[in-house]
Amino acid sequence: MATIPATRQTLDVVIATYNRCHLLATALKSLLAARRPEGLSITVTVVDNNSKDETRAVVQAIASSDTPFPIRYVFEPKQRRSSALNAGIQSARGNLIGMIDDDEEVDPGWFEVILATFSRPDVDFIGGPCRGNWTKYSRPKWIHEASAVLGIMDYGPKELRYATDECLGIAMGGNAVYRRPVFDRVGLYNVAVGRSAKGLESCEDSEMFERVIRSGAQGLYVPNLVIYHYIPEHRLNRSYHRRWHFGHGISEGVMVRDSVPDTPELFGLPRWRLRFAAEGLVIAIGSLVGLASAKQGFEGEARFWSLLGYVRGKYFHHAPAVTPAPQAHPVA
Repeated sequence: MATIPATRQTLDVVIATYNRCHLLATALKSLLAARRPEGLSITVTVVDNNSKDETRAVVQAIASSDTPFPIRYVFEPKQRRSSALNAGIQSARGNLIGMIDDDEEVDPGWFEVILATFSRPDVDFIGGPCRGNWTKYSRPKWIHEASAVLGIMDYGPKELRYATDECLGIAMGGNAVYRRPVFDRVGLYNVAVGRSAKGLESCEDSEMFERVIRSGAQGLYVPNLVIYHYIPEHRLNRSYHRRWHFGHGISEGVMVRDSVPDTPELFGLPRWRLRFAAEGLVIAIGSLVGLASAKQGFEGEARFWSLLGYVRGKYFHHAPAVTPAPQAHPVA
């Protein structure tokens, strides 16, 4: 069992939620059922991102029961995941700030892993595997085993340091924990990007991760910091995946609106993107005649949808340009 550090840690777990009160209840129950090590004080903050369902009532009912740690409710009217996460971070009081999504369940040892890892002074933030919770449906053959669309990510069984050759991935906001000074240093999530009720935009996690790494913060991928992501049926059709890649492309386009190109362009678009999309279409067509698998074919098609979204985001999408993120201010 992990050694308990002498210094007590205080953890705020932030859950941004929108119109998924039934899944939120399951997420909260998984946190309540997880093992709570001595030396870790826990608070859970649910940020209601202007939901129209019974989210408030669900949170209040669970919070008013005999819970082993406080569960707080915060309302954020500006509808976007990044705005909701910012509200949670600003209201948090702990020296550690963790985040999971409302459609996830934490592993029973999640809190223990957090306490043990942050006993090390060379760790500023951590992330871990996001595994599929295949309770009702199985993965179609055309969907990759590690799919960002499904919120599945696993970098393997070894501890890795982020932003190295061994770990080129990012810490996903659905399973990450930061020391508070990281946000004091780099600011909050940028509200120009991120999922909203209007579309499947994204990139709030990658944009934050890039700023965190540039600040010099040291992060670890911790294989035992596991969450399980619920996979609903509607995410297992090609239409949803096309919309996701289009929305992801929009966010990527929004983020580069005011930046100086760092790669050669053609018609204002990065040449590598044009080439990547063209190669993808060739692969997609090849899959129709048996020259590539269904999985390869759809991955090729997804490149094209991402390019279309990028064009939309850079030139036509009605969203504010990316501006410096607001600073996080600790709550007194």
